[in-house]
Amino acid sequence: MKVLTGAVLALLFALVRPPIANVAEIEPFGVLSGTVGAERETGEPRGDDIGRAGARGTADFTGIIPLPLANFGIQGSLQYVGGLGSRIGLGLGPVFAFDGGKSGVFLNYQHRGFRNADFLWITPALSYYMDQVNLNISYTHPISSVQSEKEDAHGSPTVKTRIEMGLNRLQTTASYFPPVDLPFAPKDNLELTFGLQVNAFAGPSVGQIRGAGVGPVFGASVMPWQNLEVNLVKASFDNRSRYQVNSGLRFFFAKAGTSLKELRRKYMDVGPGPVGSYTAEHLD
Repeated sequence: MKVLTGAVLALLFALVRPPIANVAEIEPFGVLSGTVGAERETGEPRGDDIGRAGARGTADFTGIIPLPLANFGIQGSLQYVGGLGSRIGLGLGPVFAFDGGKSGVFLNYQHRGFRNADFLWITPALSYYMDQVNLNISYTHPISSVQSEKEDAHGSPTVKTRIEMGLNRLQTTASYFPPVDLPFAPKDNLELTFGLQVNAFAGPSVGQIRGAGVGPVFGASVMPWQNLEVNLVKASFDNRSRYQVNSGLRFFFAKAGTSLKELRRKYMDVGPGPVGSYTAEHLD
């Protein structure tokens, strides 16, 4: 809760700063993406059924519209993830543009086909924009309760119980846009991302998880054609065997002549979809 409180205070500080000259004002904007990759959610080395490791395909749309109130907008997202443990995610929240960045607070909902579970998260996020660097920090905190399901033990006197629970995540990244023309992309159209994440250290599930996870976040993207981004790789790992790796394409609904650096500053990038759930197996 200390981390969540600190993140909220940081956002409040940003909200009360007087807007002098927005680096990227809020305007109607949309981005559609499709990726393929692999992930492993739980951090438990006990097989794919428990860990749900495997291939994934993801489709995502994120849009933002301005509000009549100056420097405010509403950002929403819709996401579908196919593969073992397929899921549908929704996100919605206000965004505020201030001198040098954006801040927002988002409510994320996720319905999971695996065990037919539903979860909610709240995600405060903050972005700062410098000449060639975007700094992003977000904290995703689960606000839904632990969910469980009993299963047939096939004649055994014991009863198996599967438990689903949301995980929290604190993630900080820096994206660098080299200010040089490259053979495959003009200036400001190559993005190199590095960062750090910490997860599973707070929330309703913290007492049932064996340990928090810490690990790197990195990625590389390029926009060789106007409004079409090629996501070469976007990945995150932790020391509890959780991982998420994706590659794909992203199309921006924006005016011509806008660089990838400028497009990134038109919406809040809060990282991958909601953090997912942890699955455990108990004998009652």
